[in-house]
Amino acid sequence: MIVEVHGAFDGTLGQELVTAVDDQIRAGARFLIIGGETMTLLDSAGLRALVTIRGKLRSAGGNLALAALSEAARFTLESAGLISAFAVFPDRQTALQTLHDSAH
Repeated sequence: MIVEVHGAFDGTLGQELVTAVDDQIRAGARFLIIGGETMTLLDSAGLRALVTIRGKLRSAGGNLALAALSEAARFTLESAGLISAFAVFPDRQTALQTLHDSAH
Protein backbone atom coordinates (compact mmCIF):
# COMPACT_ATOMS: atom_id res chain seq x y z
CA MET A 1 0.00 0.00 0.00
CA ILE A 2 1.28 3.47 -0.87
CA VAL A 3 -0.10 6.63 0.74
CA GLU A 4 0.96 10.12 -0.26
CA VAL A 5 0.58 12.71 2.50
CA HIS A 6 -0.29 16.19 1.24
CA GLY A 7 -0.13 19.06 3.72
CA ALA A 8 -0.08 18.48 7.46
CA PHE A 9 0.51 15.07 9.01
CA ASP A 10 -1.15 15.76 12.32
CA GLY A 11 -3.20 13.85 14.87
CA THR A 12 -6.33 13.77 12.73
CA LEU A 13 -4.59 12.33 9.70
CA GLY A 14 -2.46 10.11 11.91
CA GLN A 15 -5.51 8.49 13.49
CA GLU A 16 -7.11 7.99 10.08
CA LEU A 17 -3.96 6.25 8.85
CA VAL A 18 -3.69 4.06 11.96
CA THR A 19 -7.30 2.93 11.40
CA ALA A 20 -6.67 2.33 7.68
CA VAL A 21 -3.53 0.32 8.45
CA ASP A 22 -5.47 -1.84 10.93
CA ASP A 23 -8.02 -2.55 8.20
CA GLN A 24 -5.30 -3.29 5.63
CA ILE A 25 -3.47 -5.65 8.00
CA ARG A 26 -6.70 -7.57 8.58
CA ALA A 27 -7.02 -7.79 4.77
CA GLY A 28 -3.49 -9.22 4.49
CA ALA A 29 -1.32 -6.15 3.76
CA ARG A 30 2.07 -6.15 5.43
CA PHE A 31 3.90 -3.20 3.89
CA LEU A 32 3.17 0.51 3.66
CA ILE A 33 5.04 3.31 1.94
CA ILE A 34 4.22 6.83 3.06
CA GLY A 35 5.27 9.44 0.54
CA GLY A 36 6.00 12.82 2.04
CA GLU A 37 7.14 14.99 -0.83
CA THR A 38 4.32 17.49 -0.26
CA MET A 39 4.08 17.06 3.53
CA THR A 40 4.21 20.58 4.93
CA LEU A 41 4.09 19.66 8.62
CA LEU A 42 4.81 16.60 10.74
CA ASP A 43 3.78 17.31 14.32
CA SER A 44 4.20 15.23 17.49
CA ALA A 45 0.86 13.48 16.98
CA GLY A 46 1.94 12.58 13.44
CA LEU A 47 5.20 11.19 14.83
CA ARG A 48 3.26 9.08 17.33
CA ALA A 49 1.10 7.76 14.50
CA LEU A 50 4.19 6.81 12.47
CA VAL A 51 5.65 4.93 15.44
CA THR A 52 2.31 3.17 16.03
CA ILE A 53 1.94 2.22 12.36
CA ARG A 54 5.49 0.92 12.19
CA GLY A 55 4.87 -1.22 15.30
CA LYS A 56 1.62 -2.65 13.95
CA LEU A 57 3.19 -3.54 10.61
CA ARG A 58 6.25 -5.12 12.23
CA SER A 59 4.04 -7.16 14.57
CA ALA A 60 2.26 -8.44 11.46
CA GLY A 61 5.58 -9.38 9.84
CA GLY A 62 5.80 -6.31 7.61
CA ASN A 63 7.35 -2.88 7.64
CA LEU A 64 6.82 0.82 7.02
CA ALA A 65 8.91 2.87 4.61
CA LEU A 66 9.02 6.64 4.26
CA ALA A 67 9.80 7.98 0.80
CA ALA A 68 10.57 11.33 -0.80
CA LEU A 69 10.22 13.22 2.47
CA SER A 70 9.89 16.98 2.36
CA GLU A 71 12.53 19.02 4.14
CA ALA A 72 10.01 19.85 6.88
CA ALA A 73 9.20 16.18 7.55
CA ARG A 74 12.85 15.13 7.49
CA PHE A 75 13.77 17.98 9.85
CA THR A 76 11.08 16.93 12.33
CA LEU A 77 12.20 13.29 12.28
CA GLU A 78 15.85 14.31 12.70
CA SER A 79 15.05 16.79 15.50
CA ALA A 80 13.07 14.13 17.36
CA GLY A 81 15.93 11.66 16.96
CA LEU A 82 13.67 9.26 15.06
CA ILE A 83 15.08 9.38 11.54
CA SER A 84 17.12 6.20 12.12
CA ALA A 85 14.06 4.39 13.49
CA PHE A 86 12.47 4.33 10.04
CA ALA A 87 13.40 2.99 6.63
CA VAL A 88 13.74 6.27 4.70
CA PHE A 89 14.19 6.30 0.92
CA PRO A 90 14.82 9.09 -1.59
CA ASP A 91 11.82 8.07 -3.73
CA ARG A 92 8.83 5.74 -3.81
CA GLN A 93 10.33 3.43 -6.46
CA THR A 94 13.40 2.66 -4.34
CA ALA A 95 11.20 2.09 -1.28
CA LEU A 96 8.89 -0.21 -3.25
CA GLN A 97 11.78 -2.23 -4.66
CA THR A 98 13.45 -2.58 -1.25
CA LEU A 99 10.23 -3.70 0.46
CA HIS A 100 9.51 -6.10 -2.38
CA ASP A 101 13.00 -7.60 -2.13
CA SER A 102 12.75 -7.95 1.66
CA ALA A 103 9.44 -9.83 1.33
CA HIS A 104 10.98 -12.49 -0.91
